[in-house]
Amino acid sequence: MRRTTLLLIVALVAALPALAADPGAQVLDSRSALEALKALEGDWVAKPATERSGTAVRYEVIAGGNTVVKTYAPGAANEMLTIYHMDGDDLILTHYCALNNQPKMRFQSSETAGEIRFEFAGGTNFDPKVDTHAHEGWTRITTDGTIETESIAYSEGEPMPAQRTVLQRR
Repeated sequence: MRRTTLLLIVALVAALPALAADPGAQVLDSRSALEALKALEGDWVAKPATERSGTAVRYEVIAGGNTVVKTYAPGAANEMLTIYHMDGDDLILTHYCALNNQPKMRFQSSETAGEIRFEFAGGTNFDPKVDTHAHEGWTRITTDGTIETESIAYSEGEPMPAQRTVLQRR
C-alpha cells in the first residue's frame, strides 16, 4: 500500500510542470489567471464558423510584466481595449469600449479548468441600470491551444444574448 501511495505521489509531482505549462488543464486563481493571460501574448483571429469570424485580437504584456492589454479589432473603427492587472490579491479588468464607457470586472474563481471568469464590479461613463455595457464573461484556454470567449452585455438592466468567439493563434 505504501509503495503504491509513494508511486502515485511521485507521478503527481512529475506531472506538476506539465500542468503549470498548460493553463487549460488547471483550475486558476487570480495570480495564475494573470500568468495564463500573459502566455496569450501575440496575435489571434476568430475561427471561421463563429459569430465574429476573422476578427483580430492582440494580447500584449506591458508595465514590466504586471499588466496585459487585449486589443479587440486593432486599427479598426470599433477597436476596443481590455486591460488586466492585479489589485492586491484580486485580478481586475477595465474594458475601454467603443460605446464610450469603461466597465470594470473582478476575477471570480471557476470550477472549469482553464477558465478565467469575470463579474461586473462597476465602471465609469454609464448607468448600469439603463445603459448598454459589457457586464460579465469568461475566457477559456483550451488544451488544444485555442481560446474560447463569451461576453454578456446588459441593456436596460437585463442581459443580452451572449457573444461567443473561438480564437486561434495567427
